[in-house]
Amino acid sequence: MDFLFDDDFGFSGFPHGFGKPKPKKDVDTTKYYKVLGVEKTASQDDIRRAYRKLVKTKHPDKGGSQKEFQEIQVAYDTLSDENKRKVYDEYGEEGIKEGMDGEEPGDIFDFLRGGRGNKNVKKKTKSVLQQMEVSLEDIYKGKEKYLEINRYRICKKCHGNGSKDPNANTKCTGCNGRGVKLVVQRRGNTILQSQQMCPDCRGEGFVIKNEDRCNVCKGNKVNKESKTIKVLLDKGAPDGKRYTFEGESDEMPGYEPGDVIIEIKIKKHNLFQRTGADLTYTTDISLLEALTGFELLITHLDGRKVLIKSKKGEIIKPGVMKTVKECGMPFYDHPTKFGNLYIKFNIIFPKSLKDNQKHALQQLFPKIVMPIKDINSIKEKYNMTEYKESETNKYATGGNKEEEEENDDDGPRQGGGVRCENQ
Repeated sequence: MDFLFDDDFGFSGFPHGFGKPKPKKDVDTTKYYKVLGVEKTASQDDIRRAYRKLVKTKHPDKGGSQKEFQEIQVAYDTLSDENKRKVYDEYGEEGIKEGMDGEEPGDIFDFLRGGRGNKNVKKKTKSVLQQMEVSLEDIYKGKEKYLEINRYRICKKCHGNGSKDPNANTKCTGCNGRGVKLVVQRRGNTILQSQQMCPDCRGEGFVIKNEDRCNVCKGNKVNKESKTIKVLLDKGAPDGKRYTFEGESDEMPGYEPGDVIIEIKIKKHNLFQRTGADLTYTTDISLLEALTGFELLITHLDGRKVLIKSKKGEIIKPGVMKTVKECGMPFYDHPTKFGNLYIKFNIIFPKSLKDNQKHALQQLFPKIVMPIKDINSIKEKYNMTEYKESETNKYATGGNKEEEEENDDDGPRQGGGVRCENQ
């Protein structure tokens, strides 16, 4: 974990310089919710799901409008941030825009509380997002998972002072601990003021002589430590579900620690495919099983054995899909309810038949197609060959995409396909 801080603002996640909005007036506080297609009471998970759904259809890469998708992105960025959402629900879109040019970091919160602003509010180090890979079995059963993180903690030896003497005053006298100095210049009748990095402390705000540095943190005030975080996975949790651990990010003197956010990433399963709360299982069955029935034994995600049988006399046709109700994933937030399990079938046909097998099948399935009359009088006869995608003609002018790009538009082109193979 890197040592990250909110350099210019007091609350992690707020835009630079977020300050006081104008007094509340008649403003629209529903637009962003309408853009995402959710209610104002929507949870963060509802907002995230709505956004992911819109991305699939409205993203410019999917043929959507760039302008429309920008509106969706702005709405999501605002409503997915609890602090920004609070401002939007109170002051609407103007409150968000005006806050970009506000006064003192942290004033927005005091303003919402009716206060006059608190300039002593501590800044926060940045929150850190980490991904955790989990299996579909973990999500089906719900499980405790552990993730080791590295973060900076205030040195316990010097209590964040950086000096061997915990009570020593290491604040830079040149800049009073601010790290910058105010420089005043006169140009004619004009007086110019500017801030420059303090040369005494090189912008750090404190000065510790080498011989006085803490022998544990070496004057850095913080030490890197590791910690194991326990994540309690919810049954049926969606891919991308986030768990927030407050105050577990980096520490720094004068700063409140930010949060560690764990985002789960569900690994692809080799047997089951998940869609929401439903599962799909693909299996091979023989032609004989498709015609006469089958029994399928599945080891489910929690390890239990599930026997699935076809109905008596039922024939499984190619491309058909069957449903096993309430045998899918547990519903997120309602783990006692379950989605469906869908079974897809790949029917395995025999590669060839012997004459006696053909005869037996002809007895079972007599031909219903009338024989072709005068077959000897037909001159054009063709054999079938194996399908090759490279021989396809995807365009009306013939050939595939690569071939079409190599030809210019000055004259007629020749077909890129392969003619029927005459017998």
